[in-house]
Amino acid sequence: MRDAGQQLRRIVAVAVLVPLAIGCSKPDPFARQPVKGTITWQGKPIQFGTVTFEPAGGQKTGATASIADGAFSIARDAGPSPGNYAVWVHAFDRGADPPPGTAPGEEGPPPKEILPEKYRTGAAGQFEVKQVKDEAPNELKLDLP
Repeated sequence: MRDAGQQLRRIVAVAVLVPLAIGCSKPDPFARQPVKGTITWQGKPIQFGTVTFEPAGGQKTGATASIADGAFSIARDAGPSPGNYAVWVHAFDRGADPPPGTAPGEEGPPPKEILPEKYRTGAAGQFEVKQVKDEAPNELKLDLP
């Protein structure tokens, strides 16, 4: 009977410790935050491009996302830390996917940047990332003139 008691204690210990070990993950040392938004140029959504958050206040993280039909989204695990960022935007004349039926090597010329030179050589704006909940990410709405 004594062995049964020890075995029961072991089972209870495992039942308690395993979920604790699985549920305990290290907190993100950078406190990354989710960000979503829309980016337009001359009032029209940027069809294909990228948005980059470059640290402007000593943060240890930045983030980049693809823009499709004017929208982008960065999940918490890939997001920037709280703080101020320079926002860089690039827009291209076509998407990365070749038309259906295109043979490899026949994709044509690479996409061309369509934004004016000032956006290629300088940030398009500034943005402050704040600590938020996943269901209410930081939101950037940027209309480039």
